Amino acid sequence: MVRLARAGKDDFVNRFGEDFKMRGFDMQKLVKQILGVNLNKEQASLATINLGVTLVMFLVAGAMLFFLPEQMSFWSSNGVDYTVPSVFGVWALPLLALVFNIILILQKRMSRVHCFMFLGYLVIMVVAYAMMM
Repeated sequence: MVRLARAGKDDFVNRFGEDFKMRGFDMQKLVKQILGVNLNKEQASLATINLGVTLVMFLVAGAMLFFLPEQMSFWSSNGVDYTVPSVFGVWALPLLALVFNIILILQKRMSRVHCFMFLGYLVIMVVAYAMMM
């Protein structure tokens, strides 16, 4: 009985692993379906990293939303502060990163420098939001 239960569990894990490989996350296919662009393996891995950093940016922005004031200063010019509600303003920087990432994917111009740039952009975003608190 124990052997049968164990065999059933191992069989489930093996089938799940094979099923995950068949339906797994394949950036090349995903970009082809959504944007209609063919990427090679290196570009696909760079796009995965960049989109992962962008996803982290959205998660950090969502978490920071609870700590920011209701109005956040978005632009200062000649002593005049332009403010926006933090509900809208907190999503501006991650959305800009997402648009920039999609443009890079469409132009097939992704490189490792862009990965570091997105990480730097994430750090700048966190520091900017921390200074607004």
